[in-house]
Amino acid sequence: MKTSMIKKIAICISASAMLTSFSATMASAASVGGNYAKVSNSASVVSKANKSKIAAKTAAAAKADAAAAKANAGKAAYWITIPGTFTMYQQEKDNYCCDACIKSVLMYTVNTSPSQATIHSNINLDFSKIPAYVNARESQCYYVLVNGPSKSTLTSHIKSDCQTWKVPAFLRIYNTSGSNWYYATAGHCIIANGVMSDDSQIQLSDPLGGRVSGCPYFYKKNTSIVSGITTHMCW
Repeated sequence: MKTSMIKKIAICISASAMLTSFSATMASAASVGGNYAKVSNSASVVSKANKSKIAAKTAAAAKADAAAAKANAGKAAYWITIPGTFTMYQQEKDNYCCDACIKSVLMYTVNTSPSQATIHSNINLDFSKIPAYVNARESQCYYVLVNGPSKSTLTSHIKSDCQTWKVPAFLRIYNTSGSNWYYATAGHCIIANGVMSDDSQIQLSDPLGGRVSGCPYFYKKNTSIVSGITTHMCW
């Protein structure tokens, strides 16, 4: 991977930096229809042991979210992010969005990852295969697939990943109009590595950064916008 294709962000650099605003609307969205992440039913069968893990993780997230809400009542909003430095790898091909995101997460959690081409040969654009693939290669977090997350579920799970498991979450977005985004897409995989304590904004990392004109590697969007185009999440 060339250095120019890799960008790094210090997640916890300063409060003022975290409050920097990002443009939420592009005058003319680029189309990246060739770049997509599909979802199949390949991960629909879940073992009894894994169902138990999913239930335990979901319950822990709800408990932590309730405790945080109580502790933050009346306080000024602040960013909740994963610790340290996260490297977002640019996708090497138009349809390597899932693969670039998986590599980015594995390099963050265990500092090693198969190539994007190798990942692609296993994932084959299927967002629903991400949990099993990543879980088999790292133990810091047990990733879980969620279909059609609500706005509150989206922010709650991102908070849980950032605070409890110290990992980012995967999002599958669908936005064929390109409204309030940097491009139009019929399916794309991005990373969420932070959320405001009041659930107002989400911090994102995008494998299309530098690949699509005007699209940065890292940006922040209002939660209502992100929620409106997120069809699935892996948290």
